Amino acid sequence: MQTFSASKKEKQGIILDFIYGFVLCKNIDEAVIFLGDILTKKELEILSRRLRIAKLLIEGKDYREIQEQVHVSHGTIAKIAMWLNEKGEGFRKVVQRLPKEAKNKDLMGESFWEDVKRKYPNYFLPERIIEGILKEYNTQKERKTRESINNLEVSLSEKREINKQVEKQYRKT
Repeated sequence: MQTFSASKKEKQGIILDFIYGFVLCKNIDEAVIFLGDILTKKELEILSRRLRIAKLLIEGKDYREIQEQVHVSHGTIAKIAMWLNEKGEGFRKVVQRLPKEAKNKDLMGESFWEDVKRKYPNYFLPERIIEGILKEYNTQKERKTRESINNLEVSLSEKREINKQVEKQYRKT
């Protein structure tokens, strides 16, 4: 892992940029796009699990229940529990504001991303262009494959006809 060698003030400025970037998202769709751009899928999963563990601990769930639901180790739960006991104000405020029944959008699913792409078409323009090029390429490739198969079938039938003629000639002699 690379070390971050900047002054304390620079580090704080960088961290504040990240925090402001997240806070300035106008809605959940923008937040999803922003987090998708800035975090890897694994990082997003790790941070999401931490929040879920904190939520379940605040709700009074025991470690075993949390392990079964979130699929994390006892140590991970203990670490989050320690954070909650030592400082956890941020967790508590956020968990308190979370909707009781989260709308279960399939954030990694195709339909959710298609909705986001329709809402923000310019943001996804390069991806759409690439998709169009690949679709055209695949169409051309498929057409060439079909032509090759047709030519092969013609070649085979021609070969059969030639073989029949050769056999006729051979029998005559």
